[in-house]
Amino acid sequence: MVDKIEFLEVVLPSSYYEVIAGGKVKKIERNRLLVVPTFTVNNTQLSPNQLSEGTFKTLALVFYILTDVSALLLIEEPEVCVHHGLLSSIISLIETQSKKKQIVMSTHSDFVLDHLDPENLLLVKWLPEKGTLATPLKKSMSKNDYEALRVYLKESGNLGEYWKEGGFENG
Repeated sequence: MVDKIEFLEVVLPSSYYEVIAGGKVKKIERNRLLVVPTFTVNNTQLSPNQLSEGTFKTLALVFYILTDVSALLLIEEPEVCVHHGLLSSIISLIETQSKKKQIVMSTHSDFVLDHLDPENLLLVKWLPEKGTLATPLKKSMSKNDYEALRVYLKESGNLGEYWKEGGFENG
């Protein structure tokens, strides 16, 4: 797909003015760093706007999963614009990196759910009287229903099917 990714760092000087005590105006100058990626595909150098949306999203997702140094990474719908053939690899990469940092991911994909462990799921819903609630799947179900889900997953089904059939509706 992509042979090489390079990052050009461009220093951009900027300034702004601040009013300080006594009505004096102070000029603040600083440099900002702009990082511009370039991609080499079949010996042709391309900018991000020359890549397909799916290729760009996949590369951006992999880049952030691997390079983000914060303790928490939020990923919204990794399945959007990413080829299903690559999505399994990205989910595996997220799982590996989640051992180093907290990764929170939202999804509307049965395919993504099929790759997740029920112990790692939170059901999120909005209630007019309480606002947004995020509840672990295990706590949103009775003990018997949760155990039945575990048996179902072990013997015959998957989370995506369970979700599509309305299995999370009562939680």
